[in-house]
Amino acid sequence: MPKEPNHSPKKRRRPLTEEEKRRRAAVHKRRLADQEKQHPTAKHSHRADNHRSQTHPDDRAEHAKRDKGKRKPIVMSPSDADATPKQHAKKVKRHEELQERSQPASAHNEFEYQPQYEESQQPSHDNNKPQKKKRSWVKWLLLSIFVVLLVLGGLFTFVIATGGFGEQKEVEVMIPEGATQTDVAQILEDEDVVFNGTLFKAYLRVTGGGDNIRSGRYQFRTSSGFPDVKQQLSEGYSGDEVVGKVTVPEGSNVEDIAGILAEQFNVSKEQMLELINDDALIAHLSEAYPKLMEGVAGDDDVRYKLEGYLFPSTYSLTEKDTPESTIEMMVAAMEQIRQKYEGYIAQSDLSLHQILTLASLIEAEAGKGEDRRLISGVFMNRLAEDMPIQSDITVNYANRTHATYVTIDDTQTDSPYNLYQNTGLGPGPFDSPSEESIEAALKPEKSDYLYFVADLETGQVYYSKTYDEHMSKVDKYVSEEDATLNQEAKPAE
Repeated sequence: MPKEPNHSPKKRRRPLTEEEKRRRAAVHKRRLADQEKQHPTAKHSHRADNHRSQTHPDDRAEHAKRDKGKRKPIVMSPSDADATPKQHAKKVKRHEELQERSQPASAHNEFEYQPQYEESQQPSHDNNKPQKKKRSWVKWLLLSIFVVLLVLGGLFTFVIATGGFGEQKEVEVMIPEGATQTDVAQILEDEDVVFNGTLFKAYLRVTGGGDNIRSGRYQFRTSSGFPDVKQQLSEGYSGDEVVGKVTVPEGSNVEDIAGILAEQFNVSKEQMLELINDDALIAHLSEAYPKLMEGVAGDDDVRYKLEGYLFPSTYSLTEKDTPESTIEMMVAAMEQIRQKYEGYIAQSDLSLHQILTLASLIEAEAGKGEDRRLISGVFMNRLAEDMPIQSDITVNYANRTHATYVTIDDTQTDSPYNLYQNTGLGPGPFDSPSEESIEAALKPEKSDYLYFVADLETGQVYYSKTYDEHMSKVDKYVSEEDATLNQEAKPAE
């Protein structure tokens, strides 16, 4: 049966004797020993608490984090040895409540959000600062590049449209008959009409209309915009009205050209030859085209100083044109060819005058375009061996004839132009070479050939390395009956 509560007033306890104190201390000691057996960490917890009280606050926080979630044992003090069971139960309950409050939230809820990184892996704002700085630098760099490209693009468009900031002045430009887009673009660049011929050629291809370019003389302004130049070329001749055209065939010599111009301007051939060789005209052309004329201006050994310098083409004439202006047009056209191949001329072992001389021989000897470079190589091989060129063309020029077949007697003519009797290239050109022949003279095809002969009927050219091989081909493709052609040949008028 439950014991009835005692409502009698509390009696005052008497003081404990020394014996009683020793007994109670012994009981307390035994209880502590029993608690250590049941809870081995209790003793260490006391020590840890004492240690935390003496350590740095950061260390205490670290220990607290480590001990977080651990249920601490109930530690009984010596004064609790005589506590009643009810008092003891009350203290245990209070201790458990305190322990529950100190438990982490994750101990009660297993579904609570867990951090993605360990504390040591948590990104800090300080670590992001270099990345943000780097990204900012890249953005500024890209923006700067974009601005520069935008400015350059705008400037480039402006130059194409307006021609830029160069000096503007009127210039007369001659576009030869049959000139290609590349030729026209180069001519316009040389005359400073456009700032870049390659870009102008690309502009014509992109915008169209490059196939509608008309030959003739044009009045342009230097530093012009691409659209204006294209429109002017498409519309045709910009100047005085064209009243006629004159054509100089490739391979024509000065005497042939004098006959063509004499008929055009209704003068005699002798008058035209006298004009072509006039010292005043030569001096004017030398001043206008010094690089082209430097090799012939003071050369008195040549028959005609402008031989080989009058470019063969078709020229448009106006009412203002004269024989002098027409001759100058031809020299100006040759100057454009010189400028086009200026780099190759500088690299050649031959002077410009010698290049034109070699080109004139190639022009007369090569029946087909594919033979030009190979024949050029044969002539260069003979020059290297100090052998006479022995071209029939030189004999005809020395004898002032156009014979198809040259005899041995013909080759005996005493003339510096007769390259059967003389080594080297002679005093100067023998005719007006085409651009293809000039290019072949600058780019000869290498071979071991020293001889060639052409079939008089087909025009086919046969090459040989030795003299015996060459003579067998001469006997085969050039018969003695062809000598009658020489008798039918008429002297040049």
